[in-house]
Amino acid sequence: MAIFEKWYERKKPTLQIRVLRGIAFEGESSKRKLQEYLNAHYPDISDAVESLKKGKIIERSRVDLKSRRAEIYYKLTKRGLEAIIDEFSDPEVFWKAVMSYCKFCKHQMSSEEFNKYYKAFEAKYVGYSHAHDFFFQSDFVDKLFNEWLTIRKDVGIITIFQKVLECIALHRSITLEQIIGYLQTQKTKYENAILKQHRKRVRNQKAQFSEFIADFERKRYQENDVLEGNIINVIDRYTLSSDYSFEQFSETSEPMEVNAQYSEFISHLLIRVIENKTGKRYELTLFGVVLILSIVYYDRHNPSKIFFNDYLDQQRNNYYYNRVVSNYKDKIPLIFAKWQILTDVFNGVDFFMPNFELVFYKEIRTPLISLPMNMGGVKEIYENMRGIAYHGYSKLTDIYKSGVSVLETSTEVDARYYMEFIKDKLSNIELLLQTTDLQRFMGYIAKQNYSSIYQTGIVTAIENSFANEVSFLFYISLTTKANFPPQFRDEHIMPSRLYDFMVHGTERSNVIKPRDLLLEILERDIEIQARFLLWMKDLISYEKQIIDHMLDLQSEVGLFLDN
Repeated sequence: MAIFEKWYERKKPTLQIRVLRGIAFEGESSKRKLQEYLNAHYPDISDAVESLKKGKIIERSRVDLKSRRAEIYYKLTKRGLEAIIDEFSDPEVFWKAVMSYCKFCKHQMSSEEFNKYYKAFEAKYVGYSHAHDFFFQSDFVDKLFNEWLTIRKDVGIITIFQKVLECIALHRSITLEQIIGYLQTQKTKYENAILKQHRKRVRNQKAQFSEFIADFERKRYQENDVLEGNIINVIDRYTLSSDYSFEQFSETSEPMEVNAQYSEFISHLLIRVIENKTGKRYELTLFGVVLILSIVYYDRHNPSKIFFNDYLDQQRNNYYYNRVVSNYKDKIPLIFAKWQILTDVFNGVDFFMPNFELVFYKEIRTPLISLPMNMGGVKEIYENMRGIAYHGYSKLTDIYKSGVSVLETSTEVDARYYMEFIKDKLSNIELLLQTTDLQRFMGYIAKQNYSSIYQTGIVTAIENSFANEVSFLFYISLTTKANFPPQFRDEHIMPSRLYDFMVHGTERSNVIKPRDLLLEILERDIEIQARFLLWMKDLISYEKQIIDHMLDLQSEVGLFLDN
């Protein structure tokens, strides 16, 4: 199916297509040159060129008067470039055609125009709408969350780390001075609230806050007190600052080393620094937002564990969630931006948040993605999307290598403006390829000089990838017709046990199933519906390809047995 307007009416003009390819490769060419290049009869070449010219696929570029006979040279038009994209699924042809068009075009192609053509070609060549959206980071994020939550339990009091993250979650894009001010003001509120509860418990109205913390180590309390030095230490530790060193990263094949390096790197991606003429401001990344929401979710019934506990209201604690989500709606567009719809469908945050657990708890996620669809799980959906991602990686690698090769063999590389946005696109593709695999990404980081790394691009690529994965995991978990998966705290749950629970866990006919909620969400929101249908279209297409390969194998085996 043509992406752009079809340029011929009936039978595919084979020779015209060959001529078009020849002009794309040569940049511009005459009829005689094309005759030699294609090894065809001159009258046929002449007719093909005239037809392309009439269809405004090519146009006259120049006349060479130095030849014995004046030769007219032809170049691609905008319609010609579109025809190339429609007719050829070959990265080399695409890059050659783009460079030919740019080189001989009367006006400079804008980056927007280039991106329009590139996206059309990539969609056709890769074959899937969202083939490279996922980094599959969930398992690693799960480990980090467990580590951070464990630290909170070990310390025994609210850490300065949590206090700073809560502050930035509730007050997005704030300065260091504002963070210090908010935390110092909140310290008084928090201590008064805790002291009030403590006095009721010990029935002593004269009890002091110092008595309340007597059971804790004084040193730990001081380390986590709201002091400027402690706050700055948190920001330095969890921000990818301009002086952050990548020297600790090294190429390694040891899984434990790779995981440790990734954990170290992600730890610096919780807080984002925004610098402009007015100074530095701070906001949370998606990792920081999800971490805070998980902390609030698990400690919502214990206000002493939440520093800004006055944001917890009496109506299912919605205010704290709503405040954070309203500040960061752009982080997971298909979830946070749809917060009102989701909480309405799930009849409140308390029923919605448990379905968000599989994002950051492996022991809940693993059984569900291990169970086949006909037993109530989502195994085929999850594994096929991983297959699509790997397929996309292979295809993007072809596009990248071909683009680099064409650039290297091209002339006037540094002199032509159009080369710059092509270089930028190749750089973006390279970064995208590196962030599709943990070990590959660590090796990429190790090879770079910090000055050559577009810091914001790296953070955004990883963040967007995680956002897409979170959306995918959340919505596919709702595809099952069975009951909601149990919250087993054991990642080695046998599929049979999970199946028994999901299918036979309750006999009540009035229980709302996940699939019912999914259908209501899709009915109420066109954007979610469109994305979900794209996922399904890609997954079905991929499954059909697998079935075709199996049928081919079956035929080959059958022929072998017949012989």
